[in-house]
Amino acid sequence: GGGQVWLSPEAMGGGVRLKPLGMLGQSGRCTTMGVSHRAGDARSRIHVLHRQRKGDGQWHAGVSLARFGDRNVPQDRFTYIGRLLEIEEGRLANTGGRSGHAVLGARWGDAQRGQFSLDLRASDVVQGLFPGIIGVPSQSELKGDGDRFLVDIPSQQARRIQLAGKWIRPGILDRTVRVSLSRNLRIESAPPHAHGYGPEPDSDLSLQLDERHVFVESRWEGIHGAFGFQMEHLDGRTSGWEFLLPNHLRTRVSAIADRKWKAGRIGLRLDGVSVSNVDHTEPLYAPDGAVVGDDVRATALERVMAGWALMVNQPFHLGHRLEGQWTATVYSRVPDSYALSANGIHHGTFRFEQGNPDLAPEKTAEVRATIGSHDPAEDQRFRWSARGFAALHDGFIHLTPTASFAPIVHAGQVYAFTALDAFRAGGEVEADVRIDHGRLSTSVAMLGQWALETGLGLPFTSPTEIRSALWWPLGDKAFVRPRHRWIAEANLTARNEDTTPSASLWGIELQVEGERMTLALDVDNLLNAAWLDHVSAYRTLGLVTQGRWASLRLTFDVTQSDDRS
Repeated sequence: GGGQVWLSPEAMGGGVRLKPLGMLGQSGRCTTMGVSHRAGDARSRIHVLHRQRKGDGQWHAGVSLARFGDRNVPQDRFTYIGRLLEIEEGRLANTGGRSGHAVLGARWGDAQRGQFSLDLRASDVVQGLFPGIIGVPSQSELKGDGDRFLVDIPSQQARRIQLAGKWIRPGILDRTVRVSLSRNLRIESAPPHAHGYGPEPDSDLSLQLDERHVFVESRWEGIHGAFGFQMEHLDGRTSGWEFLLPNHLRTRVSAIADRKWKAGRIGLRLDGVSVSNVDHTEPLYAPDGAVVGDDVRATALERVMAGWALMVNQPFHLGHRLEGQWTATVYSRVPDSYALSANGIHHGTFRFEQGNPDLAPEKTAEVRATIGSHDPAEDQRFRWSARGFAALHDGFIHLTPTASFAPIVHAGQVYAFTALDAFRAGGEVEADVRIDHGRLSTSVAMLGQWALETGLGLPFTSPTEIRSALWWPLGDKAFVRPRHRWIAEANLTARNEDTTPSASLWGIELQVEGERMTLALDVDNLLNAAWLDHVSAYRTLGLVTQGRWASLRLTFDVTQSDDRS
């Protein structure tokens, strides 16, 4: 939604869309490095980023490494399936881990051949999983092993690698070619255990999901508009003894055009999407270990569906001090392989997730708008902005809790993908006012999601949240910023979904800047409040989110110019 007719590789391939690293202003080199430590979960992090430019070419390389211990929580007991369990030493056992990220890339070009960019990114994240996700935990499992950094099973690992390139060649029509190759590998490990009367597995690999993705875009752009084509293909393969999703394929081919219209733009995208998966059957065992039938977990599927999006965007001005823009979009969204064919326990989310092979493309009409104060003066006394959206969905595809439980051989409450007519609306208002030498800022974020047939809320609806902060300078090189975050009670819920109480959280930040150095101290959840995150997987277990933490961060910026004029 939101008027996106030109899709990015992350739309199907997954991952976070990162802002590209820009060119240095002139030939030279720039190195940014930093270290930080966070008391609470004892997270330590180091990062280095180097950029070097010579003429019209530049290369860059960076790496970040982090290690964190078991999550600290202001909670000493919780109730799970009618059992009262104690949390020892104020920590969730086996929730520590480590992460690493790296980037290597280059940018170069000239007036004849155009501009080129190439980026290789890789990441690896390993984290333990709370023992409560595998059946009913015992008190001994919650005690831990005394090493807050050790990752034991159950655990999860996420690896991602992406090679992305872009070429822009100027002309009467500027030519742009984008290519992305990526691989996402998710591994879940758990103590070997049988479901029902079947034999016990001989490894701790409960699930491996390996998805490989290729994306290609060719675009021609002139002063009045642009047109082009996109193609992407995803090949997903699964293994392990805890079935979740069958091997699957997904291909999209799109024709896209957009054109300037008055002061804004109008755009159209037409999609052809092919979705398929293989079948998957497991033996069904009797109490004596004999095979008595087949447990059909997935049936073969092969569907071709059409998708489309039509977008109109216009900026506007209200007098000399207010400006904004609105975007109206009608579009359809083809269900992905997970929504169509999932049928198993997902340890990473503590639930049994079930797809629906009969899902049809979702159709949506949506309006988004932004408006805010616009004053050329840099030191305005009062500034504000607002943005919001409203969307009407025909067959909104979402995951919802049900009143049923999976068969005993698989266990777990069933969360099913379903399609309901729905209305969704939300917005955010931000404002800040100058007070003497400082600034007081506040923001309010709201979201409402309703199923039209029942009038009930949709699951996982984030509650209203208000954030406030006072920024106050301490001389020319330092500032202090106390802040407050209020989270309203989450009472807009679906059937079979629990409400979540409100929370009030305080924090403070102190930062000192030198010529090439920045030192920052940040404390969050200052009063160590115990609060539940409504959209967290741990909410299902009644476990509060992380308690108070304090982070000390030191960064250096070393820039050297080759300008000898």
